[in-house]
Amino acid sequence: GTLSQSLSSLWPLDEQSGTRFDAFGDNNLADPNVAVTFTAGVLANAAVFLPQNSGFLNVPDVANLSGGNRSFSMVTWVNLRSKTSSQNFVSKYMFADTSNREYRLYYDADADRYAWGVRGGTAELVVFATSFGSPSTATWHMLTGIRDSANSVITIQVNTLTVNSASFTTTVNDTSAPF
Repeated sequence: GTLSQSLSSLWPLDEQSGTRFDAFGDNNLADPNVAVTFTAGVLANAAVFLPQNSGFLNVPDVANLSGGNRSFSMVTWVNLRSKTSSQNFVSKYMFADTSNREYRLYYDADADRYAWGVRGGTAELVVFATSFGSPSTATWHMLTGIRDSANSVITIQVNTLTVNSASFTTTVNDTSAPF
Protein backbone atom coordinates (compact mmCIF):
# COMPACT_ATOMS: atom_id res chain seq x y z
CA GLY A 1 0.00 0.00 0.00
CA THR A 2 0.86 3.68 -0.01
CA LEU A 3 2.18 3.76 3.55
CA SER A 4 4.88 1.18 2.97
CA GLN A 5 5.90 2.84 -0.32
CA SER A 6 6.63 6.13 1.43
CA LEU A 7 7.67 4.92 4.88
CA SER A 8 11.28 5.42 5.98
CA SER A 9 11.14 4.02 9.52
CA LEU A 10 8.66 2.72 12.06
CA TRP A 11 9.49 2.31 15.72
CA PRO A 12 6.82 0.57 17.81
CA LEU A 13 8.99 1.32 20.91
CA ASP A 14 7.61 -1.78 22.58
CA GLU A 15 10.98 -3.04 23.82
CA GLN A 16 11.43 -2.82 27.58
CA SER A 17 14.98 -1.43 27.41
CA GLY A 18 18.06 -1.07 25.23
CA THR A 19 17.94 -0.64 21.46
CA ARG A 20 14.52 0.11 19.96
CA PHE A 21 14.25 -1.67 16.63
CA ASP A 22 13.03 -0.17 13.38
CA ALA A 23 10.19 -2.45 12.24
CA PHE A 24 10.42 -1.22 8.64
CA GLY A 25 13.98 -0.11 7.92
CA ASP A 26 17.39 -0.35 9.53
CA ASN A 27 17.41 2.86 11.60
CA ASN A 28 17.50 1.25 15.04
CA LEU A 29 17.37 3.72 17.93
CA ALA A 30 20.15 3.55 20.51
CA ASP A 31 19.66 4.37 24.20
CA PRO A 32 23.06 5.99 24.91
CA ASN A 33 22.35 6.76 28.58
CA VAL A 34 20.49 3.49 29.25
CA ALA A 35 17.81 5.69 30.77
CA VAL A 36 14.66 5.01 28.72
CA THR A 37 12.22 2.68 30.43
CA PHE A 38 8.74 1.46 29.40
CA THR A 39 5.08 1.50 30.36
CA ALA A 40 1.78 0.40 28.87
CA GLY A 41 1.14 2.30 25.64
CA VAL A 42 -1.71 2.73 23.19
CA LEU A 43 -1.10 -0.60 21.39
CA ALA A 44 1.59 -2.39 23.43
CA ASN A 45 4.51 -1.07 25.45
CA ALA A 46 5.61 2.56 25.16
CA ALA A 47 8.95 4.21 25.89
CA VAL A 48 9.23 6.43 28.97
CA PHE A 49 11.62 9.38 28.79
CA LEU A 50 12.43 10.90 32.16
CA PRO A 51 14.24 14.24 32.02
CA GLN A 52 16.01 13.61 35.33
CA ASN A 53 17.58 10.50 33.75
CA SER A 54 18.64 12.32 30.55
CA GLY A 55 16.65 9.73 28.64
CA PHE A 56 16.57 9.87 24.86
CA LEU A 57 16.88 7.58 21.86
CA ASN A 58 18.80 8.39 18.71
CA VAL A 59 20.22 7.21 15.41
CA PRO A 60 23.12 8.91 13.59
CA ASP A 61 22.29 11.18 10.64
CA VAL A 62 20.87 9.24 7.67
CA ALA A 63 19.44 10.62 4.43
CA ASN A 64 15.94 9.13 4.79
CA LEU A 65 15.41 10.91 8.14
CA SER A 66 16.77 14.27 6.96
CA GLY A 67 14.83 17.35 5.87
CA GLY A 68 15.93 18.94 2.62
CA ASN A 69 13.76 19.94 -0.32
CA ARG A 70 11.14 17.21 -0.01
CA SER A 71 7.85 16.48 1.68
CA PHE A 72 7.94 14.44 4.88
CA SER A 73 5.97 13.81 8.04
CA MET A 74 6.59 12.58 11.56
CA VAL A 75 3.95 10.89 13.70
CA THR A 76 4.19 9.94 17.37
CA TRP A 77 2.00 9.14 20.35
CA VAL A 78 2.78 11.21 23.45
CA ASN A 79 1.55 11.20 27.04
CA LEU A 80 2.74 14.21 29.02
CA ARG A 81 3.56 13.47 32.66
CA SER A 82 4.02 17.16 33.43
CA LYS A 83 4.06 20.50 31.66
CA THR A 84 6.72 22.29 33.72
CA SER A 85 9.31 22.29 30.91
CA SER A 86 9.46 22.02 27.12
CA GLN A 87 9.91 18.49 25.76
CA ASN A 88 11.16 17.25 22.36
CA PHE A 89 9.46 14.13 21.01
CA VAL A 90 10.87 13.74 17.49
CA SER A 91 13.73 15.88 16.22
CA LYS A 92 16.87 16.41 14.21
CA TYR A 93 17.77 19.45 16.22
CA MET A 94 20.84 20.28 18.27
CA PHE A 95 20.22 23.09 20.75
CA ALA A 96 23.92 23.82 21.30
CA ASP A 97 24.66 24.17 17.57
CA THR A 98 22.36 26.44 15.54
CA SER A 99 23.87 25.14 12.28
CA ASN A 100 22.60 21.61 13.10
CA ARG A 101 18.85 22.18 13.22
CA GLU A 102 16.27 20.71 10.84
CA TYR A 103 12.94 19.95 12.52
CA ARG A 104 11.32 19.09 15.82
CA LEU A 105 7.91 17.98 17.08
CA TYR A 106 7.62 19.05 20.72
CA TYR A 107 5.71 20.49 23.65
CA ASP A 108 6.42 24.19 24.25
CA ALA A 109 5.95 24.98 27.96
CA ASP A 110 5.93 28.76 27.45
CA ALA A 111 3.08 28.56 24.93
CA ASP A 112 1.49 25.52 26.63
CA ARG A 113 0.95 23.98 23.20
CA TYR A 114 2.26 21.18 21.04
CA ALA A 115 4.46 22.58 18.26
CA TRP A 116 6.13 21.63 14.96
CA GLY A 117 9.19 23.63 14.00
CA VAL A 118 11.31 23.50 10.85
CA ARG A 119 14.45 25.42 10.01
CA GLY A 120 15.73 26.59 6.63
CA GLY A 121 19.05 28.41 6.65
CA THR A 122 18.93 30.60 9.75
CA ALA A 123 15.13 31.02 9.64
CA GLU A 124 13.01 28.85 11.89
CA LEU A 125 9.24 28.64 11.66
CA VAL A 126 7.13 27.13 14.42
CA VAL A 127 3.44 26.34 14.06
CA PHE A 128 1.57 25.76 17.33
CA ALA A 129 -1.42 23.46 17.79
CA THR A 130 -3.60 26.38 18.86
CA SER A 131 -6.81 24.76 17.57
CA PHE A 132 -6.23 21.87 19.97
CA GLY A 133 -5.49 24.14 22.91
CA SER A 134 -3.66 23.28 26.10
CA PRO A 135 -2.82 19.55 26.21
CA SER A 136 -3.87 17.48 29.22
CA THR A 137 -1.38 15.44 31.20
CA ALA A 138 -1.87 11.68 31.63
CA THR A 139 -3.67 11.48 28.26
CA TRP A 140 -2.43 9.94 25.01
CA HIS A 141 -2.28 12.30 22.02
CA MET A 142 -1.21 11.46 18.48
CA LEU A 143 0.95 14.24 17.03
CA THR A 144 1.74 14.67 13.35
CA GLY A 145 4.20 17.19 11.91
CA ILE A 146 4.04 17.62 8.13
CA ARG A 147 6.33 19.42 5.68
CA ASP A 148 4.51 19.73 2.33
CA SER A 149 7.18 21.00 -0.07
CA ALA A 150 4.85 21.09 -3.11
CA ASN A 151 2.53 23.57 -1.37
CA SER A 152 5.23 25.25 0.79
CA VAL A 153 3.35 24.55 4.03
CA ILE A 154 4.11 23.06 7.43
CA THR A 155 1.25 21.58 9.45
CA ILE A 156 0.74 20.17 12.93
CA GLN A 157 -2.15 17.85 13.73
CA VAL A 158 -3.26 16.51 17.10
CA ASN A 159 -5.32 13.30 17.11
CA THR A 160 -5.75 13.75 13.31
CA LEU A 161 -8.58 16.23 13.98
CA THR A 162 -7.17 19.62 14.88
CA VAL A 163 -4.94 21.23 12.27
CA ASN A 164 -2.79 24.37 12.24
CA SER A 165 -0.64 25.33 9.24
CA ALA A 166 1.74 28.04 8.12
CA SER A 167 3.52 28.91 4.89
CA PHE A 168 7.18 27.85 4.72
CA THR A 169 8.80 28.51 1.35
CA THR A 170 12.40 27.77 2.36
CA THR A 171 14.10 24.40 1.93
CA VAL A 172 14.42 22.60 5.27
CA ASN A 173 18.03 22.26 6.37
CA ASP A 174 19.77 18.92 5.78
CA THR A 175 22.43 18.72 8.49
CA SER A 176 24.53 16.12 10.29
CA ALA A 177 22.34 16.29 13.42
CA PRO A 178 21.33 12.88 14.78
CA PHE A 179 17.67 11.88 14.73
